This record gives sequence, C-alpha cells and structure tokens, in this order.
Amino acid sequence: MTPPSTIAWDTRWEVVSGIGRFSREVRGRLGIPPIAAGDAAPASLRGLLDLELASVRERRRPTPRALVCPGFMAPLSWPAPTAVVIHDLMHRDVPGEAGRARRAYLDTVVLRSVRSAAVVLTVSDHSRSRILRWAGLPPERVVTVGNGVSSTFSPDGPCRQEPKDYLLYVGNHKPHKNLPRMLEAFARGTDDTLLLFSGDPAPRVRALAEDVGVLDRIGFLGRLDDIGLAQAYRGAAAVLVLSTHEGFGLPALEAMACGTPVVTSSTTSLPEVVGDAGLYADPHDVEAMATAMATVLTDQVRAGELALAGPARSAAWTWERVAERTAAALTHHLGVQVTAGLRG
Repeated sequence: MTPPSTIAWDTRWEVVSGIGRFSREVRGRLGIPPIAAGDAAPASLRGLLDLELASVRERRRPTPRALVCPGFMAPLSWPAPTAVVIHDLMHRDVPGEAGRARRAYLDTVVLRSVRSAAVVLTVSDHSRSRILRWAGLPPERVVTVGNGVSSTFSPDGPCRQEPKDYLLYVGNHKPHKNLPRMLEAFARGTDDTLLLFSGDPAPRVRALAEDVGVLDRIGFLGRLDDIGLAQAYRGAAAVLVLSTHEGFGLPALEAMACGTPVVTSSTTSLPEVVGDAGLYADPHDVEAMATAMATVLTDQVRAGELALAGPARSAAWTWERVAERTAAALTHHLGVQVTAGLRG
C-alpha cells in the first residue's frame, strides 16, 4: 500500500447527535476536507453502499487518501489507512438497544472494519476498555481522545425561567437512559418541582409519567440550539444523567460548564467525566436517585458546592484538547501530518 499524502473525513455523520457534534468540532479544528459519499444516512443500506462506491473511486487516485470515519465503521475496501471513531458499545452492552440482526452485523462486518483500521479513537477510558475487550486489538491501537464542551456553555448568560423550580433531562429515550426509574424517583419528590425534557413531546415518556402520576409535572422544551440549551441548563435546579450505561455523558459536561448541579450515575464513564463535581446515585436504585434529587433541591449548601465545582471540572474537557489528541493519533497511525488549530 502506497503511503497516503493527504487525508479525508466522512462528514455524513454531521447531524444533530453526539457523533455529529464530535465530527463537526474536531474536523473543523483539523481542517480535514470531506469525501464525496452521497447524502444518504451513513448507517443505512444505501449509505453503506455509497461508502463502498467511494472506495472504488478512491482507488483511481494516484495516491489514495487516508480516511477518518467518525461513525464506528470504515469501508472494507478503502485503499489507504483508516481511522474509526467508536463512542461506545451500547448496542452490545444494553438489552433492547439493538435487535439480533444488528448485533450480528456489529460483531461481524463492523468488527472486521475495526480490526482493519490503523487506529480506533474513542471518547473515554471506559469505552476504550470495552473496545479492547470486544475487538481484541493491541492497546496502542485504541486511543482515548475525549469529548469537549464549547464556550456557549458557561455560567454567564440568561437563565430559562419557569413558574416552578425544575430538573432537566437532556438526551434521547433509549433503554440505557433509564427513564422509567428516573421518573419513578422523581415521583417520590414534592409537587412543587417540574421535570423538563429536551426535544419534542414523546408519547412513551408521557405514558411513563402518567403511570407514576407525574404527567402534570413534566414538560418538553422542543429542539433547542446551543444558546437555548445553555439557558435551560443555567435555569435548572439540577440536570439528571442517570443512565445505566454511557460512553461519555456530554449533557453532564455541558451542565457542569454552565454551573448547574448534576445528579448522575455511579457507573460506566460518568464518574470519569464528572469527578467530584456531581452527586452520585445507583441508577438501579430508585430510592437512591430520589434521595439525590431531594438533596440537590433542598440542601442549598451542597447545591452551591456542586455549582462551583462544575465549571472548574469542565475546564479540562475542551474541543481544542480533543483536536490536539486526535491530530497526534492520526499523524502517528495514518502516516499523514495533521495539525490542530483553533477555530473561531
């Protein structure tokens, strides 16, 4: 294989998601151009075919480019070294996250892609440990580069106003997010607190809330841009990140950066990210979660300590540092000089 002289990036993942944010923030700081691979969803059958067709076109270049794929899989026939980003192995670790066919695909086609990559990048040491066990790769080929938080998320700025104090949940509604237990824990609190969810009204969440008698105490904020999300963080009495599994936990980091207390799980990657800036609870213990929520709502001293600790903790997680670590890993493993720069 001829050593590559340049590098390209699969930008089809740059939608509203954790993968999309990582891809936009890091690629923008590295200045890596996109490949042409169509506009189909990258994980769809058409999207996978488009990527293989891009491989065919790449082989016609005098010197094929190295490729970064931020969404867990590189094309199997790419004619130059590849880097793959895997945020987590949730589809393997959490019942209900994926069906049998998808798990089989992950353990065959995706595993082959991962093993053939020159380097695998990931966002936490927890995820790195899981990837090493799953893929059986040499430790030096899986590199933790972390995640970051933008300057929009800071204690300075307007706060969202609501008629009552509110707790905030930001994220999707997949099984690992632990929403049934979280809502049950919230239901054990007093009636003078709201629980707000990012995103559009979700029938499943409403049904869960109705089952535990708190339908009149929840609300949905719709789709927020970063400015609106930062305002929601700042206005919250606390942000809840009570997942059973996480590969990183970006809402916890964003909340801490805004100076908002975080009530979080004592499992997987979350202690690695939150450190001493959060209030922990066992995500399988409803009473423990309810107690943590009550503490942050009623103990103003403790809430104040967490609010102060959050920005200091989050300062260690910047996109600039992520880009620098990514540039170093790509340069070493792909054989192409990559330099991180600051993006305005």
